[in-house]
Amino acid sequence: MCSCCGRAITEGYDVPLIGVVGPVCVRKYGPLARVLAQVNDLTVPMTADNELNRAGHMLSSALYHLGFYECRWADNGDGTKTLHLGERTRTKKALSETWERRRARFEADLQIAQGGNGVVKTEWVAA
Repeated sequence: MCSCCGRAITEGYDVPLIGVVGPVCVRKYGPLARVLAQVNDLTVPMTADNELNRAGHMLSSALYHLGFYECRWADNGDGTKTLHLGERTRTKKALSETWERRRARFEADLQIAQGGNGVVKTEWVAA
């Protein structure tokens, strides 16, 4: 059964923190699933670089506003820190709608946090 719309499905796509979704709903959740896979347990260097620290804070803030709480950075003791996602605070439908509105800014913050320049090339999942 699709965890988004409740339809019976024979095959599905596992979206982290959402559940298994069907071929129709994967269009909504496919890009979010790829980002969550990148973000959950993301390890970045601890640095004095203000832009990188700001990007990490913006990433945590964006996740909170998407509908996740308990997003926390854990010090690994080796000069790096790792982001761990908690549960979601919004319904799956509300999370999907928020994701569509905030996607571009969120992906730019993620790119900067990973040490990039904030220009993100994205792909859509074909169902």
